[in-house]
Amino acid sequence: MPRADTTVYAAALRVLLRGARAHGLDVQPLLDAAGLGPDDVETPDGRVPRGLAYQLWDDVTALSGDEALGLKLALATPEGITGVVEYVCRNSATLGEALRNVVRYARLLHDGADIRLAESEDEVSFTHRLVDSSRSCPRGWVDWFLGYILVASRQMVGPDLTPVRVTFQHGPAQDLGLYARVFGCPIRWHAPLNTIAFRAADLARPVAAADVELARLMRHFADDQLDRLPRTEDFQQQVRAAVCELMCHGAPRLDDVARRVGLSGRSLQRKLSEAGTSFQAFVGDVRTELAASYLAERDLAIAEIAFMLGYSDPSAFHRSFKRARGVTPSVYRERAAA
Repeated sequence: MPRADTTVYAAALRVLLRGARAHGLDVQPLLDAAGLGPDDVETPDGRVPRGLAYQLWDDVTALSGDEALGLKLALATPEGITGVVEYVCRNSATLGEALRNVVRYARLLHDGADIRLAESEDEVSFTHRLVDSSRSCPRGWVDWFLGYILVASRQMVGPDLTPVRVTFQHGPAQDLGLYARVFGCPIRWHAPLNTIAFRAADLARPVAAADVELARLMRHFADDQLDRLPRTEDFQQQVRAAVCELMCHGAPRLDDVARRVGLSGRSLQRKLSEAGTSFQAFVGDVRTELAASYLAERDLAIAEIAFMLGYSDPSAFHRSFKRARGVTPSVYRERAAA
């Protein structure tokens, strides 16, 4: 679990509060209840405890009575409000470089979120989930975040940029028309991850107004901020994140995972042993955990899940899951739906 001091970049609250006031909402009582003053929200590069930020997103969305408030705020978010990470991205040479920079500096935006870019031959998936699985992100936050990724990407490379698909962990809003108009692609609800996927060819699209020198300076500034940000993950969370990142490319290898957490293969094995497990057992547990989550999503075919988890073929996934859970994937899915 992340420590209690997991924080989010205060700019996300500035977006929320300015947007709420533009919609005529009186948010001061909510700020007073949260114990937040102007300095907490308006200070450049300020950070706010995650719990307070999430509560405000939930409370403001409820006050508005509009489930789609987050997506509407994404459309109205002014350029530059998300600070150094945004400046790095808007001055990247291509869309692919911009999205990779979002991932690189994701902890500056939210040090309790796991933000990734999974690239394949045909498409690239930008995904968001919480490291702490005990709760989910507020739907308003997720709608704003994925919506603004698309809005900013279109501003950088052209308004014709259209995702392949979008998935949300939360359920659908009552009015789906806005989502259809904004994203212009198939949308899946109650999905395992919050995802926006693009065609792989879109990554090469140039950012017309990019300033390479400004990007270099902003990266230096962002790297400095990243170095000063306290770590909020424990060791096993770091290993788990590395395993998940590598899984779509096949069974994660010890040395590859070790490199991602800054250890040698031998040191990684020793630390896992001290924690009462082994590398193979740890990878197996992560695979089984993810498999169970994916199987609960009825729209995901079992063959697709096998591919996502790095199995060589569906039969290998079938055998592995049955060993771990005592039933086949299809039986597990039937029981989960009952």
